[in-house]
Amino acid sequence: MTFTWLVLHTFGLVLWIGGSLAVLAAASAAPRVDPAGLQGLLRGLAPIHRWLVGPGLMLTTGSGLFLALGMYRIEGAAEGGLSGSGSWVLVMILAGLAAALVGIVSVLPNAGRLGRMAVAEDDGRAARALLARLTRSTWISAALAVAAWVGGMLGR
Repeated sequence: MTFTWLVLHTFGLVLWIGGSLAVLAAASAAPRVDPAGLQGLLRGLAPIHRWLVGPGLMLTTGSGLFLALGMYRIEGAAEGGLSGSGSWVLVMILAGLAAALVGIVSVLPNAGRLGRMAVAEDDGRAARALLARLTRSTWISAALAVAAWVGGMLGR
């Protein structure tokens, strides 16, 4: 059963980080496009969040919590500290929870707002500002997710 959760956890991480990198690559073109092109860019980013980033974030977080509750034991704390492996697993858990928090609180709501935004009203200034905020929070969330992944690999 743990193997199944581990596969789901890894699949969710691939969706989450891959979708985030796709969003960051597409958002890098935003300063160079006209308002009509910006509207198309925003409409293209919405499905990436809906089908990759959001489900990947939720799948990774849910399966990670299940795995952490089943696998991570603070037995070493009673004897005076954690082992080296346990410390890396703790880094994985904390960085993963921080990445999920940033994703749930900032990335997904801003992506939803951006997908519903009309660009023609103010020549795209508000949309570009919201896209810049989304890009910053996506960088933070993806960096924390990668840090959690590295912590997990070092904790093996």
